[in-house]
Amino acid sequence: MKIVKKLIYPTKIFAISVIFLLFLAILPYFHAEMYDFRPNSTFSGTSWFNPYLAKDSILLKANFHSHTFAWGKLTNGHHTPEEVHSQFKHLGYDIPTISNYHQIDTTGKHDTSSIYIPTYEHGYNVKKRHHQPLGASSIVWLDFVFLQTLHHKQYMLNHIAPTCSVLTINHPSFSNGFDASDFSQLKNYDLMEVLNHYRTSFPHWDSALSAGISAMIVSNDDTKHLDAKGQCGAYWTMIYAKDRSPSSVYSSLKKGNAYGVRGIDAKNGNKLEAVSINNDSLSVSMKTSVDSIRFIHQHGIVKEVFSNTNHATIPLLKNDTYIRTEVYVDSVTTYFLNPVFRYSNNPFTTKIQLPTINTVNTFLYRALIAAIELALLGVIAVLFQSMRKKKVEKVTVE
Repeated sequence: MKIVKKLIYPTKIFAISVIFLLFLAILPYFHAEMYDFRPNSTFSGTSWFNPYLAKDSILLKANFHSHTFAWGKLTNGHHTPEEVHSQFKHLGYDIPTISNYHQIDTTGKHDTSSIYIPTYEHGYNVKKRHHQPLGASSIVWLDFVFLQTLHHKQYMLNHIAPTCSVLTINHPSFSNGFDASDFSQLKNYDLMEVLNHYRTSFPHWDSALSAGISAMIVSNDDTKHLDAKGQCGAYWTMIYAKDRSPSSVYSSLKKGNAYGVRGIDAKNGNKLEAVSINNDSLSVSMKTSVDSIRFIHQHGIVKEVFSNTNHATIPLLKNDTYIRTEVYVDSVTTYFLNPVFRYSNNPFTTKIQLPTINTVNTFLYRALIAAIELALLGVIAVLFQSMRKKKVEKVTVE
């Protein structure tokens, strides 16, 4: 007979490691707040806001979302920052922006022929709920890795917004990270990436607009591989800016002085001549004839379609709260315009009424998170104690 020592350390060390990682992943949840969300409203008033009135603007082409080699090539970018910057400039972009995960790239910062925007893509949660702070002054590391309720999503917006000039919610429909209904309540962001080569998010956009939230469109490639079809020059944003300064770009984006384009090789294929409102009628004019001009109102319902024309006019009815326009230039190129909408007070000077913090629910929520964390620490303590008492198991072998 002989005695063989069978170590039990590996199993318990593995269990302790897993529980400790879970503890760390849950820890940020303690920061979240619970809110009282106000009932839905709609755009209202006798005046109509038109984002396309500026006459002294220059037109800029932009892509705000692309990835390069970063973090030791652990993330999904397949080219150097210099290669990506150069390719977008070759396609005629004035704003060729790189937005790696939690890293502000400085490529192009000193290139006077392009406009440099400091930014990054925020988010490492499993559902790919990503944000993009434009004009970022610092990097926000906090995120909720697993479950996110509407309260967690609102908290992240409130937490990131003060660190940037313009806040974008990226590809909200990707991985079902956001429900379309979320956008009838979420506030404290400026732009929605409605167009992205992975997904489009029109139900999410119309949900926000139907609730009277002036979320403006941005269209991006989300480039990861320059040679992959549809990842470079397929989705871009045209911006009417007063000048080429970053501050002018930020102001124009927030006020909706821009439109998204879907096409090939970043070629506009036509020109938006005018968007005007006169005598309770909305008119959209293109330089040359297009396949169709579609007017869409609340809840994403198509109001009217005009075919084979370069000009279309519709009446603005009393029950219209907003109208957005899609211009199908041909089989490959489409313009997606920001909405015109009703207002009584200037929406860009009136302070946004954010959801208020419910202090009682926040206290109870945080108490629950604390209890879960203490329970996990308790399990770790028990495992450590059992390892001290019994370091080895004796097994008899013939």
